[in-house]
Amino acid sequence: MRAGDGVREVGFDGIVHLDTPHSFIPQGDSVWEMGVNADPLRKANGDYRTRTDKPLTVTPAETTFVFVTPRRWPEKGEWIQRRLAENVWRDVRVLDADDLESWLSTAPAVDTWLAPLVGHLTVGVSTVEQFWSQWSEATNPPFTPEVLTVGWKDDPVSTLRTFLAAEPGARGLSGESPQMAEAFIAATLMAWPGVEGEQVRARTLFVGQESAWTNAVVQGKSSILVPLFPQRSHVTSAVHQGHHVLVPLGRRDGSIRQVIVLSRQQRRVLREALVRMGVPETQLESLATLGRRSLLALRRRLAHLEAVHTPPWAGQNLVAPMLAGAWIDTQSGDQQALAQLAGEQDYAAVQRAVIGLAQQNEPPLRRTGSSWLLTSKEDAWTLLAPTLMEANLNRLVNVVQTVLGTVDPALALPAEQRPMAALYGKVHPYSELLREELADTLALMGARSADTSWYLLESPQTYVDQIVRSLLSTRTTDAWTSLAPAFPQLAEAAPDVFLTAVEQALASGTPSLVDLFQDAKSQVFGHSSPHIFLLLALEGLAWLPTFFSRATLLLGRLSDLDPGGQTLNRPSNSLAEVFSPWLRNTDVGVADKLRGVDVLREQLPDVGWRLMLALVVTDGVSGRTRTPNWRDWGQDLPWQLPEEQIIEMLAEIRNRLLQDAGGCSDRLLGLLQEYRHFDPLQQDTLCQAIHTAAQAPDAQTVIWEALREFVASQYEFPTAHWAITGGPLQKLEQLRDQLQPTDVIAKNKWVFSQSPTLGLQTHPIDFGKHHELWMQAQTTAVADVLASAQADGIQSLLENSDPSAAQAIGQAVGRLPHTLFNDPQSLLTFIQTSPQGAGFAAGLLLAWRFSQRRKEITALLTRPEFTARAAAEQAFLLQALPADTETWSLVQSLGGEVAQAYWQQVSVFEVGRESTEAAEEAYRQFRTYEQHTTAFYLAQLRSLDLPGHEWLSLLEAFEEQDAAFVRDQAHHIRELLEELAERTDVDQSKLAQTAWAYLPLYGYSQAPAALNQALLADPELYATIFLTAFPGAAGQSDEDQEGKKRRERAAHLLWMLRGVPGTANGQLPDEATLHAWYTAVQARLKAQDRGRIGDSQIGQLLATAPAQDGQWPPPVVCTLIEFAKSEALEDGFRLGRYNLRGGTNRDLDSGGDLERELVAQYQQQAQTVEARWPRTAQCLRELAQMYEQEARRHDDDAELTQDRWT
Repeated sequence: MRAGDGVREVGFDGIVHLDTPHSFIPQGDSVWEMGVNADPLRKANGDYRTRTDKPLTVTPAETTFVFVTPRRWPEKGEWIQRRLAENVWRDVRVLDADDLESWLSTAPAVDTWLAPLVGHLTVGVSTVEQFWSQWSEATNPPFTPEVLTVGWKDDPVSTLRTFLAAEPGARGLSGESPQMAEAFIAATLMAWPGVEGEQVRARTLFVGQESAWTNAVVQGKSSILVPLFPQRSHVTSAVHQGHHVLVPLGRRDGSIRQVIVLSRQQRRVLREALVRMGVPETQLESLATLGRRSLLALRRRLAHLEAVHTPPWAGQNLVAPMLAGAWIDTQSGDQQALAQLAGEQDYAAVQRAVIGLAQQNEPPLRRTGSSWLLTSKEDAWTLLAPTLMEANLNRLVNVVQTVLGTVDPALALPAEQRPMAALYGKVHPYSELLREELADTLALMGARSADTSWYLLESPQTYVDQIVRSLLSTRTTDAWTSLAPAFPQLAEAAPDVFLTAVEQALASGTPSLVDLFQDAKSQVFGHSSPHIFLLLALEGLAWLPTFFSRATLLLGRLSDLDPGGQTLNRPSNSLAEVFSPWLRNTDVGVADKLRGVDVLREQLPDVGWRLMLALVVTDGVSGRTRTPNWRDWGQDLPWQLPEEQIIEMLAEIRNRLLQDAGGCSDRLLGLLQEYRHFDPLQQDTLCQAIHTAAQAPDAQTVIWEALREFVASQYEFPTAHWAITGGPLQKLEQLRDQLQPTDVIAKNKWVFSQSPTLGLQTHPIDFGKHHELWMQAQTTAVADVLASAQADGIQSLLENSDPSAAQAIGQAVGRLPHTLFNDPQSLLTFIQTSPQGAGFAAGLLLAWRFSQRRKEITALLTRPEFTARAAAEQAFLLQALPADTETWSLVQSLGGEVAQAYWQQVSVFEVGRESTEAAEEAYRQFRTYEQHTTAFYLAQLRSLDLPGHEWLSLLEAFEEQDAAFVRDQAHHIRELLEELAERTDVDQSKLAQTAWAYLPLYGYSQAPAALNQALLADPELYATIFLTAFPGAAGQSDEDQEGKKRRERAAHLLWMLRGVPGTANGQLPDEATLHAWYTAVQARLKAQDRGRIGDSQIGQLLATAPAQDGQWPPPVVCTLIEFAKSEALEDGFRLGRYNLRGGTNRDLDSGGDLERELVAQYQQQAQTVEARWPRTAQCLRELAQMYEQEARRHDDDAELTQDRWT
């Protein structure tokens, strides 16, 4: 359809194709002409003749001609009949003023839009587009429909669409307030896609006045009406007139029976919508959390004017909840704190007040489980803070000092027990939620102190300073450890007071600060330490130029004191991130950063040096530091710093590094890693400084070796991003050549170090080729040494090399064709006079072995001069021979001591290669000389087929011999035990005893199969193990350490058992077998007064039963439950099944969905067994109830997590 000036263009005014029938638009193809002339007949005739003569692209016989006039035309029918008689067009129609009026009654939104354009104002009525435009554009950025329609539980969008597609009716839509419900309706309709959405919007009116409602009902047809006024008595009449009515409701409304409820949005989904809405990344996390709590509060936060909407609770008494922020309703300490904040005697009065507030429209408080929290703390402070009086703040001072000043009782426990403090009754009297939120309240008070209108004698900052100063005045380790989680908020609340307290603590030498570093040792549940919170606090203060110097100097001093630990959060890392040349982690500029670096260089030189190195060698890798929650430090600025600032900062740091390196060779060599980033002048300065440092006594060789290694790495890895080429590399090569030692030992010993860089490119990396080139370099080196100084040179090379290099030096000499060491007497003399002689000789002989000189090695080692040496040394040299049967015969001929030493030293990877028989012989020798662990390795390595009794003998032998080996081989030992349980050549009773010895290796997995089978088959054995685990108080009173270990092992075994007693060959037992087992066990247990606890344990075992023919529990278990009629057994059955589930993985916002699946499963199982086994059915129903409760707990946790996400 043409619009505006388009109606003046050549061609039809409109061309329409419609597939479905319509009251006013012809089905199929139609062409449209329109005119506003006073004489519609003349206009219609003219247009008809023109289009009939020139139909352009359409075929008249297949097309309807439509003429539209806003005039009344009583004769239109006669005109239509005359045109139809011409039989040119498929059909001819006319729409005049009466037809248009009828059409507008079916599209009230169009009618409302059109009315003011033709001079008729429609008071109290607006279209969807008009309503949404007014609502969404009140904010910056404007709200999008997506933000209001995504992430809701139970999909209210689909429910609303389904309702509108059904027969006329009324439906309530309940949100946090009627205004929220109104906005949701508008957003849903705006987001409805396609033609269907356009049609729905055209039918919809938002009616703001009761006086306009009647006209909307009477004049419209099949409309969608949304009343915005409170009186809803006319809803029924509108439905009778054929309209859909959507009634917006709030928390206290309930006049509509059928209601679509807006519960809570998923934070993750809402966050994604806010990203697309255009919310800045710096505000995204906090605004997503706020929006999940209240979209109206989010709208106020983003409003162009904060007074865009004042909530109904703005004038009510919300002071105590506002100051607390959040608390746990069921924790007595929290109750006392809230009562004290409110000035009440007990918590009941506070509870009544908050429940009333939570039931209001757009409630200021939300309850999740037992947790109460403000919907929007900032909202509450903006609207209510000016009403605070001195009495309120005095109560706050007392409460915060009590709550945050209480030392955590868990600190009285050893560190390894603290994660389980609740089990020991060491629980903090105040919830973590209350402690966190009170600290956050202080931060907010401090941040808003200067820009809020207060009616107080003293500013709120004065109160905050008083609280923080008092809290930090107790400088004991426990006090600061307990307070540490609040450090970031306290620093934000009172920056100057916090910095002064930390400075005084450092100056006084009190141990409280250093003692905050508590991550040096491994911890049970990961690594953490209170010092992390101190670092976060100082990072936050470093954002502001006023505190930058003090905060960074404190980080420097902490870095100097840092004892090291397991976490990555170290003071040195915080320093490097604050000073980052790439990321904006402070609001100070480059000049101030450099002044901060200079302060550290002057006062803490080593810290300053490490900081500068960290800044230049990270290649732009850096992290973000903590930004304050409430102060606007570091807000609304790009994280990435401008390139010119990065270049300036790095250049200045490099200059300072060159200055501070001085003549220290370690520092200068450390700067080689940054060499590629230096400009040519800086490179020359560094080379000259290294050359000068090399003139110091004993420095040249060390510096040359480092230079050689560095230059070689550039050639070995030329494509690496750090590789140096061209002129800069040539400078280093020249320096290396200038400093090369003239001493033959000094210039060659490097090649015998561990994995030296050769400077020879083998790309792609060929390790075999690289090793070959390394061997060649070693051979060339010893040839150079021998040519210069003969045996004395080799001796000097050995003395100046690492002891581990002796064999490599010997192998290199052995590869040479003619040396003085080919003479046995010379070699013997060398061995006798050199401390590293034996290692050298072993290497030399090994080289001979590779040169097929076995006879020479054998002849040498059997000379009297060698056989007279110590057995251990002979055995060591014998390793040069192949580990085969010929060598083993020689070993045996040299005597028992040599054989013992040989089989202790020989490598398991060398033996048994030639044949299975050789491997079996080696195995026997290892067993003979009591090398049981090596024998086990060999049997595994060569896959020896040992008889069952031999495996058992081996397991028994090294269980006592080498505990470390047993731990290392735990996996293989467990596999072997399970394999033996399937074999028929093994005494299963003896195997069960062996498995008992290795039980600790199984950890928390299923019991060893042999033990599991034995206990399920033998009620006497089960009872014996049970009474070992649960002997009663009398049995424990006089037990020794071994007795305690047996008791704990037996208890653990009972926990590990799986299956149904009496199970044989994988088949469940019959009722008689199971009942007999149960009766026999209970007879022994009851005799020792352990029957009840025995039933509980048996119940847990029965819970592990497999399903049978798709039924769980299997019938035999159900029958025993009915037979026993034992509450203890049933309790154990439920507990065992519950504990079998183990851990779960879930999204933070998924709640208890997994548990609800189990609820449905157990309820269905209860229905299946109820008729025959009612006690079992009751157990299953109670299991379902347990998971229902757990589901609610997970729901609460997910809600709270999303509500507090920052």
